[in-house]
Amino acid sequence: MARFLIILVAFLLMPFASAAEYVGVEICSSCHQQQTLKWQQSHHAKSMLQANQQHVLAPFAGEEFIQGDTYAKFFQKEGQYFVKTQDGSGELLDFEVAHTFGFYPLQQYLLVTNNGRQQAFDIAWDTRPEEQGGQRWFHLQPEENPQPGHPFFWQGAYQNWNSRCAACHSTNLTVGFNEENTSYSTTFSDINVACESCHGPGSEHVTRAKNNDFKMDSGLFNTQPASSFVYQQDKPIAQPQGVSDQSEIDMCGGCHSRRGVIGEIVPGSAYHDVYQIQALEPSLYFANGQIKDEVFVLGSFLQSKMYQQGVRCSHCHDPHSGKTLLEGDALCAQCHNPQKFAGPQHSKHKPEQAQCIDCHMSQRLYMGVDNRRDHGFHLPTSALAGEPNACASCHADTDMVDQALQKWPPKQKHWSGDLQRAQRGDARAVRYLTQWLQSETTPAIVKASMLQQLAANPSRMSVQLAQQQLSASDPLLRATAVEHLQPLPPEQRWSVLQPLLSETSLRVKLALARVTVDILPMLQGEERAKVQALQDMYRQSLMQGNDMPGAQLGLAELALRDGDVELAQTRFEKALAIDPTFVSGLLNYADFKRQLGDEDAAMDLLQRALVIAPDSADVNFSIGLSFVRQKLYKQALPYLKTAATLETASAHYAYVYAVALDNEGQLAAAIDALTVANQRWAYDYTLLSTIIQYFEKSGRGIEAALYVAKLSEIAPNAPEVRAYLQNYRQ
Repeated sequence: MARFLIILVAFLLMPFASAAEYVGVEICSSCHQQQTLKWQQSHHAKSMLQANQQHVLAPFAGEEFIQGDTYAKFFQKEGQYFVKTQDGSGELLDFEVAHTFGFYPLQQYLLVTNNGRQQAFDIAWDTRPEEQGGQRWFHLQPEENPQPGHPFFWQGAYQNWNSRCAACHSTNLTVGFNEENTSYSTTFSDINVACESCHGPGSEHVTRAKNNDFKMDSGLFNTQPASSFVYQQDKPIAQPQGVSDQSEIDMCGGCHSRRGVIGEIVPGSAYHDVYQIQALEPSLYFANGQIKDEVFVLGSFLQSKMYQQGVRCSHCHDPHSGKTLLEGDALCAQCHNPQKFAGPQHSKHKPEQAQCIDCHMSQRLYMGVDNRRDHGFHLPTSALAGEPNACASCHADTDMVDQALQKWPPKQKHWSGDLQRAQRGDARAVRYLTQWLQSETTPAIVKASMLQQLAANPSRMSVQLAQQQLSASDPLLRATAVEHLQPLPPEQRWSVLQPLLSETSLRVKLALARVTVDILPMLQGEERAKVQALQDMYRQSLMQGNDMPGAQLGLAELALRDGDVELAQTRFEKALAIDPTFVSGLLNYADFKRQLGDEDAAMDLLQRALVIAPDSADVNFSIGLSFVRQKLYKQALPYLKTAATLETASAHYAYVYAVALDNEGQLAAAIDALTVANQRWAYDYTLLSTIIQYFEKSGRGIEAALYVAKLSEIAPNAPEVRAYLQNYRQ
């Protein structure tokens, strides 16, 4: 015992090593010359640089760009680069170019504005050779051509470098956001993505290298060796030897995924302790998981069989140059025997007609000139009707493509059709998705996306499926399952979630925090302390991203839960100060004003939102409801109709519109609206039961037979369904 106390005292008196510091790429390159040479040719090295003659690829020789109301002139003055263009008020001003952003196939320019902000200008230089259509100025959003007041105007929040871009384009970034005046004092140690962006601060490594003392480790974050792949006997696909861990996903994934930031960005941290990846939402991915919007790479890769088998980034890419290890089909032949997969017997094409990536990594054009390949390695036959497939990228004759796909070898059953049913609100979807959610081979991100879609219309079965995933190995899936259980009564929800208080993943902890707010008052002792700690952690996570309007909106909601109306109002206003075009902020602030009894202020906010997003179903629906609350029913109908028919509509909006029509004595119009809505949401319980009621109310009960049949498919044991069936049998 005495010996233990001596050791403990000695330990406590030892000087603690200070936190490792960033040393910069020049220090690293003095020893790691080969890696530096590769890195210097990479996109990482050119992610952001000083705007000077060496780095600026555009002429800046007085060229003028005019498109509609957009005007820009690019010129140099006293060795500096400038752009003359409209500011937020529409006035033509000269803006200095501070930095270049990227280099191929396009280069953007960061313009200095006010309060420490730099903004990514939306007219870029096409750096491709002239014979490929390059060497020109072009607009990144030619169809939108956003002007002052538009959400995507170049001076807006979405083009802000400090909050939206900088963390993945520079090393050791400190955003430096000042909440009081919404200003920035952003700093970095290396201007571009350098060594320590991936390996962490290097001071401890330098010290150990000088002393040749690596007894503990290198002092850096390094990925663990991924599994190797070896051909065995006559198997056409190489088999993994060893097990791949998540270290490469942790190192690369944060900047190569569509995600939000939930924790401190520290190299080497587990991905789900720092980021919240976006699921396979219809606005981001096609139903079979192919890329649609700009989702980068990780969300696609996590769907793939390659990832499931242990393939990681370094199996295909050199980690320092970013280039592929081999060219063409030779890269795929590392694991897929070309004798089986490179010939016509597999692809129905001669080798010179198509490469592996043409069929399994179809590309999509972003930013006008940048073709990016899908990393889900999808089968061409997994694409659903009406959605892009790899064949159509080369063959314009869609009828020929459809016929060819029918002659292909038997299709493997795929989850895409069932996920699409859930996305369309099909009440039968939970039945279809059960097999995928219970299968060990379904990728975790796909399961999480399925649960997320089912959460829009939770049922007893979907809740059971979510409970089964609470013990899943993947934090993303556990977190989504937790969120799916929100509709359960507090006591029942707590009995299910209480065992997760020992959870270690930040992503899951934050999910627990969000769904246990109403449970906190019923707890005591240690359990109460643990749940309160989760709430504090959630608040801290939001504060860490307080330069984002969404985080301010989350903080406003927390203030309302705490009963602090004044603070909530401050948070709403702060969100709109950061981004005056933040539609969700306007809608939530309007609802806040309405609850305070200020309907006029609420309507002003809603009208602002309508100017910004006239094609938003949420905005139109909110305005319609505002008129309904004021008993101005005729004024409400046009907005409710728009909300019910837009692409972003929901079955609920269609239902409310039909009810409003009926209340105005337009029962026939209400039935017409419901029948149209049913074509879009064929198995929505509320729509079906309402259309049956309205047919019976109008004396046209016989016409409801089709809808009774549909309703019986999804709820055969519901009392009202049994009553309908009994009535029709008579």
